[in-house]
Amino acid sequence: MNMPNNSGNAPFVLSVLDNAFTGVGHIVENTFQEMIALAKLADKRGFQRFWMSEHHAMPGAAVPSPQIMIQKLTGCTQRSTLRLPK
Repeated sequence: MNMPNNSGNAPFVLSVLDNAFTGVGHIVENTFQEMIALAKLADKRGFQRFWMSEHHAMPGAAVPSPQIMIQKLTGCTQRSTLRLPK
């Protein structure tokens, strides 16, 4: 399969994985804004995929349902493919 390489000068496809964890003194809203900013930057820089992990009942996990976050990020990116690990 011939896939276009939109990853700048890298000889391979580049991806980003965001676990979207919060920390002490860090609120979930800030984590969402940072995830959106990271997805936009990855898209702008030519990363082919932006992955989000899914966490349930974990302290510090900001995104228990990444399917909803993907809907938000779809409007913020143009080239990157949004993915969830299987």
